[in-house]
Amino acid sequence: MQRHKNLLFPLALTLLVLLLSSLEPLSSQWLDFDRELIHQGQWWRLITGHWVHLNFKHTLLNLGGLLLVTLIFLEELHWLEDALVFLGCCLLVGLGLLWLTDIEVYVGLSGVLHSLMIYYLMRSYKTSPKITLLGFLGVTAKIFWEQTPWSNTIGTAQLIGGPVAVQAHLLGWIAGLISGGGILLWQKFNTRLITTRNASFRN
Repeated sequence: MQRHKNLLFPLALTLLVLLLSSLEPLSSQWLDFDRELIHQGQWWRLITGHWVHLNFKHTLLNLGGLLLVTLIFLEELHWLEDALVFLGCCLLVGLGLLWLTDIEVYVGLSGVLHSLMIYYLMRSYKTSPKITLLGFLGVTAKIFWEQTPWSNTIGTAQLIGGPVAVQAHLLGWIAGLISGGGILLWQKFNTRLITTRNASFRN
């Protein structure tokens, strides 16, 4: 029952993305990351820009990534924590795009998918440290390779109908580190608190 409940987040996100995709181009007009409109006060676009896509192929590509992440980290899912981390990472990546890049318009889930990958890897460290470390190194190598002049995203750009914003992937990696680190610190704090309480009761 608990596992089924924890699938609520990826299922809800999938339905949301599909719904918004079916409402294009209206949904992008109101929700995409648009630097000029954000500066005019439409701050929700920092978050919602990750929910809309260039076309249906772009949508399916990112939903395929979400499905893969869900299957890999099925044992690590926690619907409420995951939803909060997702929204936080949407905001962090959006702010990064606004403050640290010159991107004018952005759509797509891929940046935040990298956040979720890093976040889940950090959560799974205690149970499988070696596999987690290998996964973390693999994702990190991909991210930094994309930032080099030798990286080639032409094929993906042709598929999705627009340039691949590799800056969003790097920002997603950073947001995942922040979120994963925050969760680990919170868990460590809770463990110490429980240990202290148990010791007090025994005394």
